[in-house]
Amino acid sequence: MTVTRLYHIADVLKLWPFFKEGILYEAKYLRYDHPIDVYRRILFTLVRDHMHGWVAIATDDSSGDPLAFVLAHDVTPIHSDRREFEVSMFYYRHGNKPAIRQIQDRLDAHCRENGIHRYYLTTSSFCSTAERVFKDSWRGLERSNTVFKRKVF
Repeated sequence: MTVTRLYHIADVLKLWPFFKEGILYEAKYLRYDHPIDVYRRILFTLVRDHMHGWVAIATDDSSGDPLAFVLAHDVTPIHSDRREFEVSMFYYRHGNKPAIRQIQDRLDAHCRENGIHRYYLTTSSFCSTAERVFKDSWRGLERSNTVFKRKVF
């Protein structure tokens, strides 16, 4: 398995069918209701902004097929001296949880190298299943809080 951080829009375009598959799958659980074009533009922004965005993909060494991806971006609070990132979305094809851990290792290294103190993930589910899935896919996560959303219009 190979983990690659993406730096160019061409990388997103080449892998767009896989990104689209994952985004459509995850967006319904995260209750993100943006058009797919918004996610495409988000990916373009994240891969171009090397200081504030981070996109990585794991691929199978033998076939080159994509297995998993992680999207993260800077969410450092104003005036804070400790940088923070949010993993806004991650996706893996069935049976490829180890790919997330390998991507996590690369994200951890990126954070250490760039003074990023902490990153977090959110889930739309407040249940033991979500906690089990997160702890099964990621290492070292601690429950912090729950996100509540309100649709205004």
